[in-house]
Amino acid sequence: MARLEVGLGGQTGQTICDEANKQYGHNPTLTLDDFKYEYYCYNRGWSHLKETIKMFQELVQLGAYERCAPMPGALEALTKLQESHRLMIVTARSEADREVIQAWLDTHTPGIFEKVYFTSTFTNPEDPASLSKTTKAEVIQKIGAHVFVDDSPSNIVGALRANSSLMGLLFGEYTWNQAVWSTMSGGPPKGETDSEDIPYVDWTDDQIRDNEARRQEKIEADWLPNNAVRVKDWTAVLSWVEEWEKTRSAL
Repeated sequence: MARLEVGLGGQTGQTICDEANKQYGHNPTLTLDDFKYEYYCYNRGWSHLKETIKMFQELVQLGAYERCAPMPGALEALTKLQESHRLMIVTARSEADREVIQAWLDTHTPGIFEKVYFTSTFTNPEDPASLSKTTKAEVIQKIGAHVFVDDSPSNIVGALRANSSLMGLLFGEYTWNQAVWSTMSGGPPKGETDSEDIPYVDWTDDQIRDNEARRQEKIEADWLPNNAVRVKDWTAVLSWVEEWEKTRSAL
């Protein structure tokens, strides 16, 4: 029985976007198109890393997770997959959020997932250097997952580098996962403007222009690591896994 590791659940990005607009009064309002990079601090509407973490945690405390809507078709696809696969979640969220996350899962995907692993990424704004003690790649390798579904390019790249036999499904058609960086960067890699580790709020006009140009180059290149494919939704995930199983059975 194959193990499928899922790195995403509900429509967190849209919920955070909506809640940030209400809480911080962004003008113009934030949309998902503003989330061009995985790490929020590299996008419009956020701040330096420590402050961005605090902003995110504030939105969580105000109930952002509870209001997160499930993805269309997720329950149907996961129910079908559960018939012949062990399904688990690995999330970047904090262990402190376990009760809220479990309640959400019990409501929207009851009895589907065997276990939830928390890596607690971005939970200590006072010590950014100590973040990401455990990566999703490490958890996935430890439990021996066969397939990893995630909307984060850096998570997919990192997991496949750590385990060459793993299959990675880059989920969704989101602004932040259109460009895939081989450096596993959650923000713009270093270039002529040397803007890596500099938050969007401190970018010069030249850096904004140059980073967007390099991002567009990556989008046009459409690079993915070996053993990775794009899947636009949960129906596509189910179809891919069914075909993958046929191939495995024929070997």
